[in-house]
Amino acid sequence: MATVPGSGQRSVLEPPDTPAQAFAALSGLFLVALGVLALIFAGVGFGTVDSLAERPEFLIWTVSGWTTILWIAIGTF
Repeated sequence: MATVPGSGQRSVLEPPDTPAQAFAALSGLFLVALGVLALIFAGVGFGTVDSLAERPEFLIWTVSGWTTILWIAIGTF
């Protein structure tokens, strides 16, 4: 993926300039992976709001279909 010099746009494969950028990239990757894995393995649903006791758990979090979509959305930005 080529970029125009001076355009202010970065290529996807460029290494991060600062530790904060590296942390943000790793955090985003973690959130996307967490959301996708929770959708696959937790058997979540997209129904109405119900009791916390009735929701499935994934790792240490109580999840619903909407929270997994939120994790994926936040991780992609």
